[in-house]
Amino acid sequence: MSGNALGSGFALGESCVVTNAHVIQDASNVEITAYDGKEYPAFVYCKSDELDIAVLSVPSADFTPLTIGNTSDIKIGDDVYAIGAPNGMSYTLTKGTLSSNKRKISGDDYFQLDAALNEGNSGGPLLDSQGTVIGMNTMKMNNSEGLGLAIPIDRIIQYMKSNDISMTDNGIAVVPEIEYHAETNTSASDSIVKSDIPQQEPAKRNIEPVLIAVICISVICNIIMLLITLHYRSKWKALKTEQSERTDFEIEIWE
Repeated sequence: MSGNALGSGFALGESCVVTNAHVIQDASNVEITAYDGKEYPAFVYCKSDELDIAVLSVPSADFTPLTIGNTSDIKIGDDVYAIGAPNGMSYTLTKGTLSSNKRKISGDDYFQLDAALNEGNSGGPLLDSQGTVIGMNTMKMNNSEGLGLAIPIDRIIQYMKSNDISMTDNGIAVVPEIEYHAETNTSASDSIVKSDIPQQEPAKRNIEPVLIAVICISVICNIIMLLITLHYRSKWKALKTEQSERTDFEIEIWE
């Protein structure tokens, strides 16, 4: 979850989660709910709106990463499986067929599949029949059915390596550790991190004094208004008493 956005993602490392950039949007912190129901705070380690790829660092997690598949072995007609949260229905699996293994969109190659994809599937893994990840579900064509697109895993790995994320011999992604300094609000890897939680703290600190000042002024104004109200209320009571005394007289009846 990122603000009001809900999407999917998958682990390529014990503390590394991959998703779409459009799922993250402009948020710097993300809340991840794992399959076992545990929630983890995550930092946006790097993100590319152009490639629609975002890599999250989850320091407190110990995920079991997916196995990376060999995209050169897949061919048109192979069975593929998409996992995601369509319309908020978490961990939904849909099965389909690989319709094209090189569908060019805006100069980039995508996998085309006919497995059902809906809002919330974005960022989820596309698996082959062996259960290895071969891509990331990204979008579906508007006003159509059975026309889904996924980013090949090779392009995702290439982007991660370009941002200093190494891959072990077992294909597990290792995100460089980022040391966050609460006092200075800086990280040891600012050149890599495009957005992270500490960057929000300066704005938060600047807002707090203004908020306190507004509250104080509001309290003072309320006290002044209360005093004015009490003052005029007492004058109104006195005026009302005088008027009642002027009209309170005895009437003598003459026979």
